[in-house]
Amino acid sequence: MKKINIGVGLLIGLFFVNCSGFLDETPDNRTKIDSVEKIGETVTLAYPKGTHVIFADIMSDNTVDSENINLENVSNTEAFFWQDMRAESQDSPSYYWFSAYTAIAQANTAYEAALKIEADLEQKGNTAELKKLKGFKGEALIARAYAHFMLVNLWAQTYNPTTAGTDLGIPYMTEVETELLPKYVRHSVQEVYDFIENDLIEGMALIGNLDRPNKTTVKYHFNMTSAKAFATRFFLYKGDFNKAIEYSDDVRVDGSNLRDYNRYNDLGPDLTQVEYAKISEETNLLVSSVMSGLGYETGKRYSMTTKQATDYLISGKSNPFGREWNYGGYGYTGSKMFIGLGKYARTFEVTDPTNQTGYRYTNVVLFSRDMLYLDRIEALISANRLSDALTMMNVWVKRHTENVPASATLKESDILKYQPTAKVDPFYINDLSSTQVAYLEYLADLRRRDTHTEGQRWFDVKRYNIEYTHRNITGAERSETLVKGDLRRAIQLPQMAISNGLEANPR
Repeated sequence: MKKINIGVGLLIGLFFVNCSGFLDETPDNRTKIDSVEKIGETVTLAYPKGTHVIFADIMSDNTVDSENINLENVSNTEAFFWQDMRAESQDSPSYYWFSAYTAIAQANTAYEAALKIEADLEQKGNTAELKKLKGFKGEALIARAYAHFMLVNLWAQTYNPTTAGTDLGIPYMTEVETELLPKYVRHSVQEVYDFIENDLIEGMALIGNLDRPNKTTVKYHFNMTSAKAFATRFFLYKGDFNKAIEYSDDVRVDGSNLRDYNRYNDLGPDLTQVEYAKISEETNLLVSSVMSGLGYETGKRYSMTTKQATDYLISGKSNPFGREWNYGGYGYTGSKMFIGLGKYARTFEVTDPTNQTGYRYTNVVLFSRDMLYLDRIEALISANRLSDALTMMNVWVKRHTENVPASATLKESDILKYQPTAKVDPFYINDLSSTQVAYLEYLADLRRRDTHTEGQRWFDVKRYNIEYTHRNITGAERSETLVKGDLRRAIQLPQMAISNGLEANPR
């Protein structure tokens, strides 16, 4: 694949200047994106090469003090106590921020290039190339929407229609940068959500034209199925539950294409971590290869410990059938960090064979049929379609319970008497009955179990206004509570972005 250099402005460019080469070359020396093939190459880079998983998981209520003070480090402590995180290295907030905006720049470059050659293809009547071009345009728009969606949900307060018009969002980038010192502004959360919706809807109208011949890489790109999964999540976060249900209508209620955890149990953690994010797994809809140490993570002082995971994740005490949940019980002895059955495989790209140095990679699942299944259940609950939700929850619970009897049935009474790990208080809670709230709290714990060590719990913490306390158990005494409306729920912008004129999040 050709390396295509583009300008992405100071918001991103100062961080990646050595990679982009933008300031080292005149525009005439940069590769011209003047064919459908080159547009396709460009859009393959429209996905963030960083990940939020580690820092988001640490900030959530999934983590506790393991008491191993020898494993404490600054970044881990800052994330655990919701401080402004200063690191700019791999797996830090800054790294993800800049990698997301770099991906957005690639999406914009691909989209603008497509616009320039589209009329020419139409004039020539080249329908085959025009169809592919429209598909790439759709992918670029959806990828742009996704990166902004992740940014606004990490660096801004959660969406609430009563405050979104004034809450600080993030810059929404729709054009390729042409000047060295552009001035950026933070759009409101509402504006960002509106932009995302426009890109998503327009992109979905186009992406159906795309038929990638290389089926071995198709799940590294958005297609109609993964785009629907994204749309379901977007409208769920926005509180438009009927649209979320509409975009998730293809879900198999019988759960026949969900993960087979019984198979994972047979494989064990070493093989499961290789299998989990493979594109050959039917459940996986969108997979991303990211630069991350996730596959090498063996524990920090503040993490999800095996004991904590056992207490709420595996123990039959929280299972309606009195059986253990089948998420595995594996963890590291020294750090006490829980890994379950393992989700991240180690991949190392050697760039210097002599010194054996290079980059650490791993695959992460961005969208799956499992995630979509749970998102649809939540939409059904919030739309007061409890009978349909209960049917799906029954399938889910039975599939995720070890040695469950064929006659076992999850009943509404089981949900109503269940003691959730946290109380939920979403912006639409006044529109829910007490029974709906009980269903929602039950669903939140189903998702918490399934997405352990994936960083997804942090988004539920924000959306549901969950309150909890992080405290030291040993050493210097410290205890802090993340309350509803806490300003620290919005991660502080990278210092470089603030220094270049972006308004900081209030503290």
